[in-house]
Amino acid sequence: STNSQSSRANRSVALPTAFALAGASLLGGYCLGSSHSEHWEDLNKNRALPKGERGCCACDAEPEDPKLKLTEAQTALTSKLQKIVGKDHVYDGTKETSTNSAFLKGARL
Repeated sequence: STNSQSSRANRSVALPTAFALAGASLLGGYCLGSSHSEHWEDLNKNRALPKGERGCCACDAEPEDPKLKLTEAQTALTSKLQKIVGKDHVYDGTKETSTNSAFLKGARL
């Protein structure tokens, strides 16, 4: 009898109460999640992708003007960079050749 009383004193919540709390928590979480997903589907139901011109550039498309008009600062940048890092590390991007074509595609500075 003392042993059973001490085991009950060690538990702060009775076992049936713990199961009831766990079940109520799971049920409440499920209900909140399902109502949120239904609301989210309602918000996204009438959405459509924009039509017309793309907002970003297409790197594969040919430029409208084949001759690039660079500012003086852009033109001087090549020589400045060659002085800083060396000619072997600066590629002229105005003309695509077999040596610089790998560097003119994808992400670059």
